[in-house]
Amino acid sequence: MAGKKKEQRHYKKSISGSLLKIMIPLAAVAIFLIIFFITQQAKSSIVSLVESSLTEQTAGNAQQLGREITGITSSFDSTATTLETVKFADDTAILDYLKNTLTVNENVSGGVYLGLSDDTLFMPNGWVPDADYRATQRGWYSDGQNNKTFAIGAPYVDSITGGLVVSFTRKIDLADGRTGVAAADMSLDNIVKTAAAFKPMGSGGSVLLDGDVVLSYFNTDFNGTNVTDHADDAYLNSIYELAKSGSTDTKEVVSGGTHYYVAAANVPGTDWTLISSVSKNSVLSDVSRFEMICYLIMVIAIGFLAFTLYYLINRTVTKPVRALTENITRIADGDFTVKISAGGEDEIGVMDNCMKDFVGKMSGTLRDIQQVSAKLAEEAEHSKSASGKLNVQATEQSSSMEQIKEAMDGMASAVTELATNATELATEV
Repeated sequence: MAGKKKEQRHYKKSISGSLLKIMIPLAAVAIFLIIFFITQQAKSSIVSLVESSLTEQTAGNAQQLGREITGITSSFDSTATTLETVKFADDTAILDYLKNTLTVNENVSGGVYLGLSDDTLFMPNGWVPDADYRATQRGWYSDGQNNKTFAIGAPYVDSITGGLVVSFTRKIDLADGRTGVAAADMSLDNIVKTAAAFKPMGSGGSVLLDGDVVLSYFNTDFNGTNVTDHADDAYLNSIYELAKSGSTDTKEVVSGGTHYYVAAANVPGTDWTLISSVSKNSVLSDVSRFEMICYLIMVIAIGFLAFTLYYLINRTVTKPVRALTENITRIADGDFTVKISAGGEDEIGVMDNCMKDFVGKMSGTLRDIQQVSAKLAEEAEHSKSASGKLNVQATEQSSSMEQIKEAMDGMASAVTELATNATELATEV
């Protein structure tokens, strides 16, 4: 029975284990929430930075393209102003002056040419048209009638070079009273190369559109074609819709399962739209790496916290409570020889001190009981010895009484015999 009772008193769960089962999950959840909040804030900040950076880079690249265009138009407008204010001696002088425009820009190799209302044509590059060529019947002439300054027209594919070309045109009133249109043809080869070379955010790409006309695209076969010719290209159609909206804010576009950040900007001096895009995964790769590091740190932190909590709980709670439990178990089994060390100032320390005082008092009480028991045993021994002596004396007295009884019986017999003799004697007398 004692063994069973002892077994029943043995603890089956430890305090450290119970506390860790509660504290570690709570700590893990708290750390996870903190890490999740930090990573989401970092991701949001990086996304905002990417969007603003992409918008700024797109606008900056558009400005770079626009500077070349505006530089050309400014130079040619100065030429037109001179033609309108200076009265040249003859047409040869006008043609000689126009030859100066051949070196203004390498992309405008033909310089500025004039077509007058009487179909007079001034070509500084020496090109001689066919006899039936009429300047006033050309598209560039019609376009220029509506422009007071040089304005860029719609791009077209040059029949000779196969490259994209745009015409700058404007109305002009010569100082000699004649009217017409000044024009210049610009090759877009360098513009297309420059746009294709833009790498926003270091890993992105750029597309240049003029309305629905593709000027520069990742697939160069698309250059010079219309967006509507490529209905199966989801990305191209998505950015075309963004260009049409006129928005300059960074948007997110999904194409082929890939997410892109896309920003658009107008090229100054033109109707062109430069669209820059960058893969969401590429720009957020650092965020993903940061998240992985954070979650790895979280795992390490939880492991370290678990070890620290186990060590501290085991040292400050489990061991003292286990020692106190063992002492209480021994006391409950009647062992008051337990040596309990003085405790600290916390609850367990107070319990140790109280148990130490209790054991001390119980030990004193047991010593007193032992002393009283010893005295009682000694007195009982004395009583037993006295009882023995009394018993011996009683036995001796009983023997004496027996002897007296025998003597008395003898005397009674003698008296009886004496009486009988006396009777007999009296009879005889």
